[in-house]
Amino acid sequence: FVGDFFDHFSSFLAGAGKVFLKLIGILIMLTCFGFLIAAIIGLAFITAAGHDVFHLFPFSIINYSYSDVIYFSAFTVIAIPLLVIVLLTLRSVFYRSVLGKSTSYTLLILWIVAVSLLGYYASKIAGDFKESESFSQTINIKKPVNNTYYLKLNDIKYLSKEDSVRLDINDRFKGKIILNDNDDDDDMQNKPKNVFIHIERSDVAQPVLIEEFSSRGSSDRNALANIRNTTYYFNQKDSVLTFDKELKLASHGLWRKQEVKLTLKLPMNAKVVIDKKLERYLENISLYDCNRDNKKEDAQTTTFTMAENGLQCKVDTLLLIKTDTTLIRTDTTQFNTTNQ
Repeated sequence: FVGDFFDHFSSFLAGAGKVFLKLIGILIMLTCFGFLIAAIIGLAFITAAGHDVFHLFPFSIINYSYSDVIYFSAFTVIAIPLLVIVLLTLRSVFYRSVLGKSTSYTLLILWIVAVSLLGYYASKIAGDFKESESFSQTINIKKPVNNTYYLKLNDIKYLSKEDSVRLDINDRFKGKIILNDNDDDDDMQNKPKNVFIHIERSDVAQPVLIEEFSSRGSSDRNALANIRNTTYYFNQKDSVLTFDKELKLASHGLWRKQEVKLTLKLPMNAKVVIDKKLERYLENISLYDCNRDNKKEDAQTTTFTMAENGLQCKVDTLLLIKTDTTLIRTDTTQFNTTNQ
């Protein structure tokens, strides 16, 4: 009985194992087929979009002259292995030979050519990041009467000449200001951060803003040319200092790690009120920590004071005393109720 039991049990496992393996094969085949369809749709979208995707990262890295070759090569490198897996799985599951020797060699040759082209143009793009150059310029800041500075993020959207013509700005939006106050728009999410703001104590009474621009290129001259093809907007109106959210590339400009580091040097005892929207651009201070110390996590502005060793969070001690007193009174009330 025991021998017959294990004999039938092993036969059952062998049959169930084949079914299980077939189910796994079908799942793999459907998954690869889904990725293949997604690759085809992605290629069609990029091809149809044309130059409209070049302002998005990482498309902004690719040179326009050979962008189509890179797209089709990348598609081939991804699509052929997926297609081969689908065909081999189909053969294993349904015992049908759908991939002949000539077809196999043709796909292999196409894949090798695509990998070679993709590697060649990738090395050319990498060569454009070989050298690094930078230069700086200093802007004098007008000192406010009350020695208080208000730092804000620029919410004005600057348009290129091509955008102005395309949107018919002169006729449809004459005399109006187009705002760009959405921090989570796709344009910002698809671009590397390229603005960094430092706030330091100035050694002299004159406040200044030091703008240090940097970029990479195939040579020193090319790196400097890439810097020259960028624009950054900064503005001061009375005590309000307005910073733009990104370093603008020239129309159809290529991304070559262009960055601007802004160092704002303010005199001792200066009062600095910073807008919450500047949080992600600040390098040496935390607005969140300061608001937490003041028990104002939802505050839209944060106040600092320039001290000997840099910016110091201005803590509202009166508010903290009131908060602590309220807690003590609450605890005392609970204690008295318990005793009763």
